[in-house]
Amino acid sequence: MISDQDVAKYREEGCILVENVLDRAQLESARSVIDGILANAKGKPTHDDIYDFEPTHTADSPRVRRIKKPHVVNRLFWDLVRTPRMLAILTKLLGSN
Repeated sequence: MISDQDVAKYREEGCILVENVLDRAQLESARSVIDGILANAKGKPTHDDIYDFEPTHTADSPRVRRIKKPHVVNRLFWDLVRTPRMLAILTKLLGSN
């Protein structure tokens, strides 16, 4: 799924883009879950265990920078990381352990 050149780029730059890892159903499920998590950010005045907000965030106009520990927030993310395609990529990048 990824080449030795991809691994070298990852080691040099710290990230790579791998397309088509998720199938259409997985991608739609992830988008739906993320939409729900982002909708729940409304009314939150400041960072918490789930959200890290942009400096321009307000409770009425949420600006989510990142979702902390998404695999804890929703099981879907844990399941996506454990798919055969994702595991193959991670194993090539990080090793079997």
